[in-house]
Amino acid sequence: MNEGFEKGLLNMCIGEKRKLVVPSGMAYGGTKVYGSEIMGRVLPDSTLVYNVELLDILNEVDAAPHLVW
Repeated sequence: MNEGFEKGLLNMCIGEKRKLVVPSGMAYGGTKVYGSEIMGRVLPDSTLVYNVELLDILNEVDAAPHLVW
């Protein structure tokens, strides 16, 4: 995850949906990032847009990443 994505999730409530627009400086800056087959690659200096919905909040024991694409 990147700084902008993490900040965009702050104070979200279960069931809430948000569109996060993350400027390059809060994402990956000038670095090229290679992700999974689903995510693909992120070009340097890209603004990222995420549509997110908070489905649940897990406790620390269950806190492994659970991203649904």
